[in-house]
Amino acid sequence: MADLFYEGDSLKSASRVITWHRFEGFRVWVGSWRTAHLGLKVTTVTLEIPEEIEGQPSNSEVRRRLALIPRPSGEALESPTGILGAAFRAFPWREVIDECVGLISSAEAREDEQTRYGLSVVPDRRPALGSISSTHRDAIWVAYVYAEESAISQHKAASRTALRLGVDVRDVYVALQVARRSGWLTSVKQGRSGGELTELGRKAFEEYDGEERLAAFLRAGRGNW
Repeated sequence: MADLFYEGDSLKSASRVITWHRFEGFRVWVGSWRTAHLGLKVTTVTLEIPEEIEGQPSNSEVRRRLALIPRPSGEALESPTGILGAAFRAFPWREVIDECVGLISSAEAREDEQTRYGLSVVPDRRPALGSISSTHRDAIWVAYVYAEESAISQHKAASRTALRLGVDVRDVYVALQVARRSGWLTSVKQGRSGGELTELGRKAFEEYDGEERLAAFLRAGRGNW
C-alpha cells in the first residue's frame, strides 16, 4: 500500500511532495522538493514503526511531514539528482544505528556522571581517569583490547571487551567506530565482528600512550582482569 500527497492545488506546481509506503512492518516516507530547473528531487527518506501498520496516516501527520521537507540549498540545489535508490544498496545501516546508540548512551552518561562512568563526545575535554571518551587517545586502547579478545574468539568480542573493561558495550561500539574510521582495525564483512590492529593501529597505540592509558584506567578500579 502506498499513497502520494502534495502542497497546493496542483502536483505540477507543488514545492513539496511526499509519498508513504508500507514495507515489512514499516512505513517509509519519501519527501521531495521541486527545484526551478531540475524538477522534483528526493531530499528526505524516513523509516517509521507506526502504531497501526494496517492503518493510513492521518491528514495532520501528512501535513506535518510535508512541512518538514527541507529545501535544498547551495550545491545541493544545483545537483541534478537527489537521494537515489542506488545509494541505499551499500548504505551502512548497522554503523548508523550503532552510532545512534552510542550518542544516546553518551547523553545519558552525562546526566548521571555521579553513578556511572560514561563516554564524553567533547573532543577537546580530557576525560577523568576511569572514563572512556570517544577521542582517538581512548579509542585506540579499547581497540587494542578488542583485538586481543577477537584473537581468542570473534564471537561476542565486543561484549567480552566491555566485560573485561567494566564498561557498557555501547561505549565499546563507539570507540570501535572511531578506530575503524581511523584505519586502526582490519576490515571485516558487514554484520561480522572481529578484527586485528593494523600497522597504523600499532603506531597509534604507541603514539597515544595506549599502554599507559589502559593501565591508568585499570588502576582507577574499573575492569575485570
